[in-house]
Amino acid sequence: MSEGGDGATLIDGIAFFADLGDDERAAVVEHGEWFSLPGGHMLFAQGEPGDALYVVLRGGLSVVRVAPDGVRRRIARIEAGEVVGEMALITGRERSASVIAERDCEILRLDRAAFEALVCRHPEAMLRLTRQIVMRLEAIQDHPGGAPPTRPRSIALLPAGNARDCTALRRDLARAMRLYGRVAEIGETEGGNRQTDWFHDIETANDYILYQADETAGPWSRLCLRQADIVLVIADADDTRALHRHPLEAAARDRGLGLELVLLHPHDRLAPSGSAAFLDGRMLALHHHVRVGDWGDSARLARQITGHAVGLVLSGGGARGFAHLGVLRALAEAGVPVDMVGGCSIGAIVGAGAAMQWEAFEAEPRLRRAFVDSNPVNDFTLPLVALTAGRRVTRRLREAFGERRIEDLWLPYYGVTTNLTEGRLAVHRDGPLWSWLRASVAIPGIMPPWVDEAGTVFADGGVLDNLPVTPMRALGRGAIIAVDVGEAPAFSAPGARPEESTFERLFLRRRPRMPSIFQILLRAGTVKSPAGELLGPGLADLLLRPPVESIDFLDWKAFDRAMAIGLDHARVELDQAPARVFGR
Repeated sequence: MSEGGDGATLIDGIAFFADLGDDERAAVVEHGEWFSLPGGHMLFAQGEPGDALYVVLRGGLSVVRVAPDGVRRRIARIEAGEVVGEMALITGRERSASVIAERDCEILRLDRAAFEALVCRHPEAMLRLTRQIVMRLEAIQDHPGGAPPTRPRSIALLPAGNARDCTALRRDLARAMRLYGRVAEIGETEGGNRQTDWFHDIETANDYILYQADETAGPWSRLCLRQADIVLVIADADDTRALHRHPLEAAARDRGLGLELVLLHPHDRLAPSGSAAFLDGRMLALHHHVRVGDWGDSARLARQITGHAVGLVLSGGGARGFAHLGVLRALAEAGVPVDMVGGCSIGAIVGAGAAMQWEAFEAEPRLRRAFVDSNPVNDFTLPLVALTAGRRVTRRLREAFGERRIEDLWLPYYGVTTNLTEGRLAVHRDGPLWSWLRASVAIPGIMPPWVDEAGTVFADGGVLDNLPVTPMRALGRGAIIAVDVGEAPAFSAPGARPEESTFERLFLRRRPRMPSIFQILLRAGTVKSPAGELLGPGLADLLLRPPVESIDFLDWKAFDRAMAIGLDHARVELDQAPARVFGR
């Protein structure tokens, strides 16, 4: 650490010192310790004695705590003008967390003696500090699992391999991000040999900063990394040399930065392939597919980075799920982008088509052929494991989706299943698409479960969560539209008695018939859906529940009717939706 610049100038605009007069400000400058802290360096460690507090004058810090179980979590973020380390100083206890510089910082340190002198002469400073402590404690209490996702401001682009189009991507990305604020683009020509105060001024004047590193681990690339909130590794999808890591990827991961991969494709590419090789061994928050020069892809990446993306989550519900197709049509009509997709059962299937960027003219006939032209669940078998063999559904899914892998879909996508072996919900973000779709529709009793190579048994995700919004919310990329077609009443049998004989039900018809075994098993596979509990304030930004109760779960011939219901319902709801749902 080295000494910083002019202290009197640095404390201008810092709220903690706002009420001090000239003499008091001069005293702070005289008795405080001023220094620079490079990005990635530790300010203090968990367990150290609390002998001072620190004021962030420029830059930003992360507060990281190691829990008793050994998991390292970021619990707070300290911005310029805020104070850190005050609780341990006041209580005399050890530091409860470590603090690390997110980027190059200018720091003011006040030891115990200097702090107590300041408080004695200016009690209002203690009041202001107390307010900050309370606000921070409330934030931690509201998010016990760690700090909520924060919108990144400084993005470092690390070109891996050749990545000759990195500069073009930076320019397209900056143009798209300007829809959401002021953007600065900084390469080595602009930022080389600059001091901390220059970068601070750039950050103050802009909402987002794009730092373009080079292919080496040289001084400029390291400086970009020190300034970054997140890191985008840029690779040419056709350049096998890009399979190798940028030399600073490990350093970014060690710093706890969000690491994401952008695979660049030719403008005319129809479908990505081979992404698994790029993802192997990389610990990524997300990966993105971008066609060079394609405005739609650049705009989608900008929305995902800035927190303005639209995530679509589709529920299970058998034949009622065709209403999802109508919702997709309504979204396209309203100009609402779909940037990320998740789903369960039939919702996972329709969502996969959306993630492949199928237009309506392509998606609808494919799904009609798979589910309507012939009943996909009437290949009955001796019911030792299930009522049907499941071969017909498997064949239809492979015909519709081919051998595509989830990581090769244009949009970030996940489908959910129930891991029966471990008794938990499984979220699938990679692997053969058709196989996990087959697992996601394996309703216990109706269709045999899916068994992977390790012998793990998977069934329909609706057993545990028929509307899986939580994985989408955890990404923290923007608004979420959730479509629930599984919660509407499925059937009823007023006056029916379970002890009625088959003769009474089929021939005498003395009472309303009991639901069929298919209907009962289908409903049982989704009845535990926690959609009503999970979709509280702040989880889904828009919940659509098309009125599909008139459609039976197994009525595949209701394809057009279900789609029309979804279209009409979504048109009305989108017309009344708040602007934030539209990714704007």
